[in-house]
Amino acid sequence: MKKSVLVILTFLLTFFAGISKVSGQQYKLIQQEKIAFFTKRLGLSTEEAKLFWPLYDEYQTEKDKVLSERKVTENYYITNVESLSSTELEAITDRYVEFHKKETELLEHYTNEFKKILPIEKVLKIYVTEIEFRRHLIQMVRDNKVGQGLRENR
Repeated sequence: MKKSVLVILTFLLTFFAGISKVSGQQYKLIQQEKIAFFTKRLGLSTEEAKLFWPLYDEYQTEKDKVLSERKVTENYYITNVESLSSTELEAITDRYVEFHKKETELLEHYTNEFKKILPIEKVLKIYVTEIEFRRHLIQMVRDNKVGQGLRENR
């Protein structure tokens, strides 16, 4: 089990490290692509978009903080896995669970906020669209299209 957790964590860290190497210009293009992708998939009206994007950006900022903290813990685990005591492993495991609790609390809070500004059909679509966009972005990276005319790939 330790080995499979290590493999999964290594994959996730490698993926996020690759994304973090994206240049400022590429990041800007990816953000533009994300806005267009979400707006189209969610079918946001101009008024809905004005309310949605600031709230969604706030949600992403909060979520990124939790993921960043979790990444630090995962890196510590990966780097020190062979020398960790049972007490340390238990503390890391407890922290890992806490990160997921925080993510769940954020999801609950922001879902309630999204319900205030969007029809319920569009609220669930937010989370489905995140998954679809991640797949879209991964495919673009595979096709070496990041930063090269992103819009034509939607």
